[in-house]
Amino acid sequence: MTQISHAGEILLSSYDPSLVALPVNPVLLGWAVCITVLIILVVTLVTSQLNRHLSTQQQALSLLETFVNEMQVGVLLLSPQLEVKFANLAAAELLGLSQSELLSQIPFDSDWQVFQQDGTPFASKFQPVRQAVITKVPVRNVVLGIQRSKALKQECEKQEAAAGFKAAFSTADASIIWLQVNANPLLAANGEVEQVICSFSDISECLHSEAELQQTQIFLNSVIDNLPVCVLIKEAESLRFTGWNQASEKLFGYSKAEAIGKNDYDFFPKEQADFFTSKDQEVLAKGQLVDIAAEPVHTPHQGVRLLHTKKVPILDDAGTPQYLLAICEDITERKQAENDLLKQHQRAQLLAEITLKIRQSLQLEEILQTTVTEVLNLLETDRVLIYRLLPDNSGTVVTEAVRPGFPAILGQNISDPCFGEKYLHLYAAGRVRAIADLENSDLLQCHIDLLQRIEVKANLVVPILVNEELKIKNEEKVVNPNGARLNSQLWGLLIAHQCGDTRQWTSFEIELLQQLADQVSIALFQAQIREQENRQRQQLAKQNLALEQALKNLQQAQTQLVQSEKMVSLGQMVAGVAHEINNPVNFIYANVSPARDHVKNLLYLLELYAKNYPKPVAEISEAAEEIELEFLQEDLPKILSSMHVGADRIRQIVLSLRNFSRLDQSEKKRVDLHEGIDSTLLILQHRLKATPEHPSIQIVKDYGVLPPVECYAGQLNQVFMNICSNCLDALENQPAPRVITIRTKLIESAAWIAKKEDKNSMLDSQYFVRVSIADNGPGMTEEIRSRLFDPFFTTKPPGKGTGLGLSISYQIIVEKHSGQLTCVSEPDRGAEFIIEVPVKLPAWKKG
Repeated sequence: MTQISHAGEILLSSYDPSLVALPVNPVLLGWAVCITVLIILVVTLVTSQLNRHLSTQQQALSLLETFVNEMQVGVLLLSPQLEVKFANLAAAELLGLSQSELLSQIPFDSDWQVFQQDGTPFASKFQPVRQAVITKVPVRNVVLGIQRSKALKQECEKQEAAAGFKAAFSTADASIIWLQVNANPLLAANGEVEQVICSFSDISECLHSEAELQQTQIFLNSVIDNLPVCVLIKEAESLRFTGWNQASEKLFGYSKAEAIGKNDYDFFPKEQADFFTSKDQEVLAKGQLVDIAAEPVHTPHQGVRLLHTKKVPILDDAGTPQYLLAICEDITERKQAENDLLKQHQRAQLLAEITLKIRQSLQLEEILQTTVTEVLNLLETDRVLIYRLLPDNSGTVVTEAVRPGFPAILGQNISDPCFGEKYLHLYAAGRVRAIADLENSDLLQCHIDLLQRIEVKANLVVPILVNEELKIKNEEKVVNPNGARLNSQLWGLLIAHQCGDTRQWTSFEIELLQQLADQVSIALFQAQIREQENRQRQQLAKQNLALEQALKNLQQAQTQLVQSEKMVSLGQMVAGVAHEINNPVNFIYANVSPARDHVKNLLYLLELYAKNYPKPVAEISEAAEEIELEFLQEDLPKILSSMHVGADRIRQIVLSLRNFSRLDQSEKKRVDLHEGIDSTLLILQHRLKATPEHPSIQIVKDYGVLPPVECYAGQLNQVFMNICSNCLDALENQPAPRVITIRTKLIESAAWIAKKEDKNSMLDSQYFVRVSIADNGPGMTEEIRSRLFDPFFTTKPPGKGTGLGLSISYQIIVEKHSGQLTCVSEPDRGAEFIIEVPVKLPAWKKG
């Protein structure tokens, strides 16, 4: 027990984690340090508790022995000769022997099978306990393997068989236990080793986990290294490469050894390295994936390559970027194939689009311009034009598309005798000419000189033939054996110029230009047909327009004639009625005043009789009472006054009827428009009064000072009547208040123009009278307002309107008086009719 106590004290005091005898794996070192610190803490705590609570040393030693036996770490107390003096239960279990079997044995001796981590035997003199005795200093964290006892190996085999499977750690290996050993010599006062404490723990599982992790890492490294895409890894702080797989070596031309530790500036031009660095910083700043769809990269052995790159940060547990992972795919060939396919698609699409436009478009200029523009872009040439031949074998450039930097020749007339003499008949026969190098061609020098003046170095010429006699049906062509169309005439040439350099024209380009020339030929033929159809259509349209205008004029004449006849009949009837009424009314009106005077005198005489003979005879009194003499004396003057007022009213009505009819003023004359408006309102007075169904209509007059207006008074009165009647109709179902507002004003306007037949003739006066008649009715929509003055258009129920009133009013104002009649209205905002007529009629209206 004394030995155990002394060993425990030394065990607690001698642990020094800073001393390491041999290099060890960091994971194993971590486990050892943790376990050792745990032992120290527990022993310290127990010792503290023992010192505080146990009163006797015997109890403390007994508790310490129990604690050491319960520890999961093997503990051996050795003599200077390295014989085991004490072993706890964990040591016995780990070494595969009982506690009694361990006593007096020398651990890790030559009789024991001890191995190093690489599997070689562990020399006895280098074993940790012997090193501790020899050097008299602690030996820390030595890893060694010990062959278990045969009995323990048999027990492992039994457990493995009972489980029914073979563990990853085989039974052969199960008899070997891997330990992490610490040996601490205890020195006496004279400096000699008195005892040695040896502690150890089982790290077999840790070693196997580490081995499996290493295998996994090797596998992943192999996968990354053999991926067909570039995988690059950079340190987040320095942006230097730490990972560089075989695909990266192949693409960039630098080995992994050359790349590790370098950055982008060591391999790429500064401008490109700046771009890479900015993207790296963007990824690290955002903390998320950045996808670069197409990134050009300069390589030393393959030139410029196009990469699709994805960059993502690798974060630690705190979310801080530690590394940057870049995955790059070389898409150069794929993009080239896509571009080639796109060009082919564009060519087919161009032909289809031009064909469709020829079928749909009516503008030949648009078709020709589209053709040259699209050919310029598709063939990536410098100039494309259409050359139109003239009857004298010269020609002009009618359509052109040219790239900047090269001269434009649009609209130029070109006369080339060489062309007319040597080449014209060949193109008329359908020949196509492709010249790759103008200077080395077989053309005549005069033609070469002409082309060189416009900087041509290579050209492609396709004839445009137009069928003059045969109709093109279903796009069929009639051709002769050499490829030219029969019955065709050379209209012009479709030409592509290469000005910057020589060029080899491909068969596909030649065929495309031929197809486009055929489509242009179809467009030209269709244009000729359309032109002929347009001429016929225009001629027919003119005839139809003339007929429509004649019909319209006839309808208007008929309408105006009917309305005029009605107004003449109405005027004659009104004038006749007014004349017949006027004579008896004048007779009554003329005799009312004398009769009133005579009655007044008789009543005065009666008053004198009553005054002088206050008591008449009975017969007179009875008669006076019977006839109610007093009431008669009071009421008779009132009756005569009412008769006078009524006769006067009848005279005014007759005057208004005569004024409205204007039979005595059928020609133009200067009149007061206010009289015509008032006469109209007087005739419509019966419609303004209240009825049991509707409230009265209020007339608001805002008359300005107007001079006499030269006009056809009867016709203007008809306009006032039509417009006021329409306002009354609009207010028929309108709730109170129902208001019609009439305003007149003298204006000066510069909007009036001279007579169309004589543009130098001006109006005698620029002053006009504006008459505005507005109601607060329901208003109307824009669709109705726009048709308001059309003949026979009406919104009234059948039988209540003919649709001629406003149309005739418009003709009277516009055509007869050179004025304007407009309507301003919105739904629920009422309607306002505005009449503007000149104070003096124009000279051409006086005839």
